[in-house]
Amino acid sequence: MSRILAIGNATLDIINRVEQYPHADEEIRASEQTLNRGGNATNSLVVLSQLGHQCAWAGVVAMDCQADIILQDLQQYAIDCQYVIKVSEGRTPLSCIIRAQQNATRSIVHFRDLREYQFQDFSTVNLSGFDWIHCEARNTEHLLLILKSIKQSHGHIPVSIEIEKTRHELNKLFDYADYLLFSKTYVLSQGYDNASEFLLTMHKEYPKLILFCAWSEHGAYVINQDGEIIFAPALSDVEIIDTVGAGDV
Repeated sequence: MSRILAIGNATLDIINRVEQYPHADEEIRASEQTLNRGGNATNSLVVLSQLGHQCAWAGVVAMDCQADIILQDLQQYAIDCQYVIKVSEGRTPLSCIIRAQQNATRSIVHFRDLREYQFQDFSTVNLSGFDWIHCEARNTEHLLLILKSIKQSHGHIPVSIEIEKTRHELNKLFDYADYLLFSKTYVLSQGYDNASEFLLTMHKEYPKLILFCAWSEHGAYVINQDGEIIFAPALSDVEIIDTVGAGDV
């Protein structure tokens, strides 16, 4: 199995399960409340760890009880956290989630006043032995420096980047990746209403990359280096029991 490093975010999720989403000024009672670790990078690592891979996380947490819960959870899944940066300023990101049972939707209020992972934080990471590096496209300026450093010192390691939200100058990152994973939200923000058209356009500009796009309940698409689009439909006729899991996974 592979040794995988993910650079990105972790949050603490407070999930309230209700029968239906409340109206304005309405008070309702939750049928259940859970406290979970979330965040795209760490969610992906937990799945990969359960598939047998050796995983490590590089990210930032505050010195608070939320961070303790996150790190304890990752320890249960054998995620290596030696490259996590702990800072005294700010608080670990917190998401308050309302999961409505009636229509299987989730609504999220996210709070963050913690700094992002920076290039100088990456100087502590020993890349020797890693087989794959996965990054969330968040702090573009610093991530660009990190990607350049990886290509210069360990250019043989495959790099994937998750493009979930629209951020400043994201396209500067693309040339330093081998794989790009786009969200439906990002594709729609670029003026496209379907994944195939977007992937074909991106392939013309980045023909050497493997490009993916998840399209919610419809399924997922990938375009290979030959310009061939492969579609994997989502499972049908299944009961939706949870909608809190991250779309990146």
